[in-house]
Amino acid sequence: MKETITRQDPGLFDYQNRMAELSESPHGLEKLDRCIDWEMFRETLDLACEKPSKGVGGSPHYDRVMMFKVLVIQRYYNLSDDETEYQIADRLVASRENLPEIGIVAS
Repeated sequence: MKETITRQDPGLFDYQNRMAELSESPHGLEKLDRCIDWEMFRETLDLACEKPSKGVGGSPHYDRVMMFKVLVIQRYYNLSDDETEYQIADRLVASRENLPEIGIVAS
């Protein structure tokens, strides 16, 4: 009978080792990040999404460049809106459970 090895708490260098593995084979957004200066779209996106203020209060809007990246990746992988939302939520849950000090940083 085969023994099952269960994973305990993350080790001291697990995060660094995992990031090194991921960096060796870039994919998706990482490849695009190397080729595209996303900030060059900010002014155009701000002009296209400009809306008059409805008053004080409410939640702050999502970063427009980040949302543009989501749309590009959605098109790149041919994902529906529901699948895109699921994939984002899945990554957020995984990063919170495995690497609590890491979060999404809006660019």
